[in-house]
Amino acid sequence: MKTAFLIAAHYPPAAMAVGAQRTVHLALALKRQGWRPIVLTIAPSAMEMVDQGMLDQSPVRDVEAVYTFCVNARKSFSIRGRYLDRLTVPDPWWTWQWFVRADLKTLLRKVRPDLIWSTFPVASAHLIASRLKRQLNVPWIADFRDPPVGTPDRYSGARARAMLRLEELVAAEADHCTFASESAAHRLFMPRHGIEPGRISVVPNGFDAALLDTIAAGPDVEAGEKSDCVFLHSGHIYSDIRNPKGILEALHRIKQDSPDDYRRMKVRFRGSSREDFIACLLDEIPVRESVELLPPVPHNEAVSEMLRSQALVLIQRSPANCQIPAKVYEYLAMNRPILALVDPAGDTAQVLREFGVSPIIHPDDASGIARAMMACLDHLDLRSSMIPETTHLALHTRQARSLEFVRLFERICG
Repeated sequence: MKTAFLIAAHYPPAAMAVGAQRTVHLALALKRQGWRPIVLTIAPSAMEMVDQGMLDQSPVRDVEAVYTFCVNARKSFSIRGRYLDRLTVPDPWWTWQWFVRADLKTLLRKVRPDLIWSTFPVASAHLIASRLKRQLNVPWIADFRDPPVGTPDRYSGARARAMLRLEELVAAEADHCTFASESAAHRLFMPRHGIEPGRISVVPNGFDAALLDTIAAGPDVEAGEKSDCVFLHSGHIYSDIRNPKGILEALHRIKQDSPDDYRRMKVRFRGSSREDFIACLLDEIPVRESVELLPPVPHNEAVSEMLRSQALVLIQRSPANCQIPAKVYEYLAMNRPILALVDPAGDTAQVLREFGVSPIIHPDDASGIARAMMACLDHLDLRSSMIPETTHLALHTRQARSLEFVRLFERICG
């Protein structure tokens, strides 16, 4: 039986489960295919939000995992919720690199891995994998998902320099690199670092196939055509690549032109992590009474909320054209209208077109956004074009994507 060390900061019981799903389903797929996956992750005390039920109710409880104590700099080094950004470079869990050494020493007395896999967006995972690679001389697959460099909202100054050094380190040392989109792999990372095509692969994100059963038993959100129409953005907001200014301006236009329809609309931001930024936008755009800023919830509750919403809001601006967020695939599985505010030239727009979602609206096109929001109220013919086709949905499950990883593991290990 071959053993794989999976190094990932996002793993149950971390409640923000979308980031953890790639690792969870990979571990389960490896176990089903006769491997011994061992996950190295951070202790729950350092996680942003914990849902213990994710372990109690999931087959992932049967996967071996090493939880290492570390410090979350955003929590431990903050004063009244504020902290120096440089204390979170390259990520808030950088002390994980120190504390994991003792756990690895103990673990390596018992088992030696045949392969190491590490995943972004927590840079420390790759740095731990790099050290292990040098120590053990075993194959290392570095899963970036999205490219560290090239996302200006997330990285600038010292952080941008740290991310570039990380890319260079991985490009030089990893046996193989994987990304979630073609553009990230072949238009950005490969030419930037001169990596030969045989050392890079694309393994897209997906959705948990179990969602289909949940969706089939979901609530009837069509009842009562004159009820409030909730436009839900579920997940993080960024001031650049996911700036919601366009939808707020569209809401303001509706307020001016059709006040009765405006009173039926709510734009809800769930778990944005940028409530302060959105609040500043609301100081400029007077629609505060129709906007809700709500905290993150466990993944099963987030799914339930998506199913109850009249439309799901997706925002992706041009600096992130090479990215396809994992949330896209969950949205596609929900059978709900998608208000797609994405750059038409990006990879995300291409995926949405493949599923028949229209219109694709530029995030700054307030007029176009307003028309689409109005269509969600009563114009069922226009609204139906925003609902994804489900013909090829089964090809995009996490389970199917994880098997692609397993085949890669077996090829790399020979």
